[in-house]
Amino acid sequence: MDSMRTMENLVGSSMSKAAGAENMQLSLFPMDTASAASPEPIDPPSVVSSGKAKVDVNDFVYETKNGVKRVDTAKLAVYIREEGNYFYVPFDNGKMWYLYDEEQHKYVQARDDEVKGMIKSFVPPEAVDPTDIDKVFRNLSTDGFNSPHKRKESEINGDENIINLQNGIYNISERRLMPHSPDYISTLQIPCDYKPVSECNNNGVFDSYANHFCHGDQEQIKMMLQVLGLAISNIDATRGKQAVFFLGE
Repeated sequence: MDSMRTMENLVGSSMSKAAGAENMQLSLFPMDTASAASPEPIDPPSVVSSGKAKVDVNDFVYETKNGVKRVDTAKLAVYIREEGNYFYVPFDNGKMWYLYDEEQHKYVQARDDEVKGMIKSFVPPEAVDPTDIDKVFRNLSTDGFNSPHKRKESEINGDENIINLQNGIYNISERRLMPHSPDYISTLQIPCDYKPVSECNNNGVFDSYANHFCHGDQEQIKMMLQVLGLAISNIDATRGKQAVFFLGE
């Protein structure tokens, strides 16, 4: 379990923010496994939207004198800006849209027709009109640089304090697992679950592999675990200005 514990400590690492490769460092400290096992929400550092609440169609659906339900497209656009889980990155020739996938717990790139599908999901079936959906899409497409849904490309997966895992968001500074949330601008997810050391039992398989791979050299094992911890995080590895090569026979 020694390697597993060291790996968990490395995931709960801190990096120096000072400029220059010589200032980059990983510091080790004991992991609070008890708190990690019980996810508790904390205030997220990067908020995209307030999250999709229960839709009150009375906010934007009305009924004509003939009893036909119609959509006030301007009000629907306002509603989606407040409740929709999406963001966009502006480019010279348009926008790159991202929608939050509730099943994958991350944002995914979306085509224009997929954004229109998101708009349609807010409207009762009996009130859906393709022309209205197009109007709302054009309305949202004109949002400028002051929109809270606008993001720079560098902001995507730019929060170095979190790691998106299948069973939650691991907060590095708090050293605990938190529930998934669209409030985090994450498009990447590590395809595995987080477990505290107290719940891990690999019967020494990983320790055996690490010792074999590094010929029992504890400094090499430590370096390998540091590289793995860095690789699964959002930390900008280019700040180290170093490359790592694993050579084998």
